[in-house]
Amino acid sequence: MRGIYMEIKQFEINDKVIDAFNYGFSDYVVPLPYMNRGVFINRMIISNCTKYSCSSICIHDGQVVGVLLASENENIFMVNALCVIPEFRGKGAAKLLMNDAVKKSKRKKIVLEVIRENYRAINFYKNMGFEITGNIAYINGRIEHIRKSKDISIRDLSINEIFECQNLIDIPVNWQNRIQCIMTQDFIGKGCFINDEIAGFIIYTDCGAINIKQLYVVENERLNGIGSNLIYSACEGKGFSSIFIETMENKSFFEAIGVKEKIHLYQMEFKKQYLLVGGDFCER
Repeated sequence: MRGIYMEIKQFEINDKVIDAFNYGFSDYVVPLPYMNRGVFINRMIISNCTKYSCSSICIHDGQVVGVLLASENENIFMVNALCVIPEFRGKGAAKLLMNDAVKKSKRKKIVLEVIRENYRAINFYKNMGFEITGNIAYINGRIEHIRKSKDISIRDLSINEIFECQNLIDIPVNWQNRIQCIMTQDFIGKGCFINDEIAGFIIYTDCGAINIKQLYVVENERLNGIGSNLIYSACEGKGFSSIFIETMENKSFFEAIGVKEKIHLYQMEFKKQYLLVGGDFCER
């Protein structure tokens, strides 16, 4: 199939696109369950803040052979997912999709996440001009070592308070857990206050399992049980059966309360000042 003609088109949702996405991830490093239309829209579009204008599909002879999903805000362009069906790997489809994403980014910082053991994808991204810039751990499991403290008071946060809390964060936050993306979801925010001053906060979603989006404690209040008690307040009444966190920091804290690392990822960032289009180098 060398020299075959492929073209990039604007992303849309239809059965061909969803089937290609499922097929492209069917032999992924971490098995990805089949997604019907509803699950695909909820998980890949809504939860990831995917924008149609940032995303694209690769077509050959009417067949969808590759899909790229992406999001953006004022400063960052995030590649949420990139897949090519097995028969078209190594034929240039992924390069076409990625070059299209670079053009759409319009000089914004381009970032993506890739599983550490996905060596083929890592090499592809490096060849495209990406460099590893951070580590991310997906952590989940059952909380084992947490006890509620009677001396710590926690209450729900208002929307304005949640936005004010963003100014406190001094650790890296990955794209999906930034406030712009969280605001598109049904989330809950709780804060711990000491003398009417915020000492820590937690933002999470609850879809049967607790998915922690942000957990932060101000520096001079750390190691005082505030983080543990914020998690307790989120999980209270649910049996502490399941918790899911995506974090770039504080992995040891979560392990200390019994929640173990499940998947390790690299965050990668596009570092080139140009992109390759049709054999020609073009300035970004």
